[in-house]
Amino acid sequence: MVLGAPAPLSAQPGDARAGAAVLKQRHCIDCHSVGGEGGKTAPDLTRRTGEEFTPATLAASIWNHGPAMWRAMRQQNMPVPAVSIQELQDLYAYFFALRYFEPAGDAARGKAIFVTKHCNQCHSLVDLNGSGPGPPVPKWPALADPVLWTENMWNHGSTMAAEFQNRRLAWPKFTVQEMTDLMVYLLNLPGLPRTDTTLRFGQSAAGVDALREHACLECHALGVSAVGLIDLTAAARRERSMTGLATAMWNHRPLMFAAAEKKGLTMRPFRGDQMRAIIAYLFEENFFDERGDSERGAKVFRAKGCDSCHGREGSSAPPLRGTGGFTAASFASSVWRHGPAMLDRMDQQGVPWPALTGRDVTHLMAFLNQR
Repeated sequence: MVLGAPAPLSAQPGDARAGAAVLKQRHCIDCHSVGGEGGKTAPDLTRRTGEEFTPATLAASIWNHGPAMWRAMRQQNMPVPAVSIQELQDLYAYFFALRYFEPAGDAARGKAIFVTKHCNQCHSLVDLNGSGPGPPVPKWPALADPVLWTENMWNHGSTMAAEFQNRRLAWPKFTVQEMTDLMVYLLNLPGLPRTDTTLRFGQSAAGVDALREHACLECHALGVSAVGLIDLTAAARRERSMTGLATAMWNHRPLMFAAAEKKGLTMRPFRGDQMRAIIAYLFEENFFDERGDSERGAKVFRAKGCDSCHGREGSSAPPLRGTGGFTAASFASSVWRHGPAMLDRMDQQGVPWPALTGRDVTHLMAFLNQR
C-alpha cells in the first residue's frame, strides 16, 4: 500500500454547510443519495452500515470501497477528484451535524422519555402561549445544531434546576441513547418547522479563553497531567460524540455546581460564540476521536502489507510513522488523493487491496501518530 503522508491540517475544523456543498460539487450525489435524495446506484450516505458507525469507520468505508468507485468512474470516463483535507473536514462536519456518528435513535422511545424525564411538565409540544414555564418545542432554535443544543442545555440548567427543586423532582440523568432517542422524537414532530442541519465552529484559541473564563480549568487540565485536575482532552469516555458531550455536561451539572459553590465560584451561561469556540478546540485536540492502541496498530500495519512499501529502504512510498497529523478526516483525504495511484501499482504487482475495519483505522492512526 502506498498512502501519502497526511496533508497539513487546517487551522479550523470543517463547516457542515460547506460539506453538503462538497457532495454536490464533487458529484458524489450523482451516484449516492443523502437522506433519500440523489443518485440510486450507490448506497445512501446517511444510512448506517452497522450498529456502530464512527469517524474511523467512515474512513475505513472510503478505503474499502475506493477501488470499486475509482474503477467505475474510469469506466464512465469520469476524472477522480482530488478531495482536499479541508473538503474532507467539511464532509465530516456535515456528518457530525447529521448526528451520523451517534447511536441510532428511536422516536417511540424518545416520546416516552419526554414524559418520564419530566420534560412535558415545562415544555409543550405545540406553540401555546402560557402553556408552561419553559418554551414550547417549536420555539427551540437548537434542534438542528448540535453545538447550540449543548449550549442551551447548559445555559438553561439553572432555571431547570430551580423548577425541579420546586416540583420536588430529582435532577434527571440521561444515557446517550436516551438523549438521542429524545432528539429523534423532537426532530420528527409533525408540523415542526424544518431547518437546515448545521455545525459551525468558532476560533479554537477563544475556546481556551472561554474555558478559563468559566472556571472550567479549576477542575480540568488541558493536555497535561496535574494533581487534582482531570485532563479534559484525555479523560476516558465511552461515547465520543456531540450528543455524548451534551449528555455528560447535563448529567454532571449538579456535581459541577456543588464543586463551584464549594470553591466560591460562579457558574455563568455561555455567550456569543464561546461554546462554538470550545467545540472547535475540542475537535482540534481530537476529543471526539476514538483512542487506538499503537501496538495493535503496528500489527495492522504489517498484516495489511503497509510495511512492504512505507518505511522500506529504497521504496518511493513516503514514510508514515511519526509524521503526525492523522485523523479520520485526514486519513480519508489521503486515501482519496493517493488511492487511484496505489490501486494501479497494486494491480500491476498482483497485490489484492486489503480490507480495513473502523477499529483497524483507529489503531493504525495511533501507531502512525506515535513519535
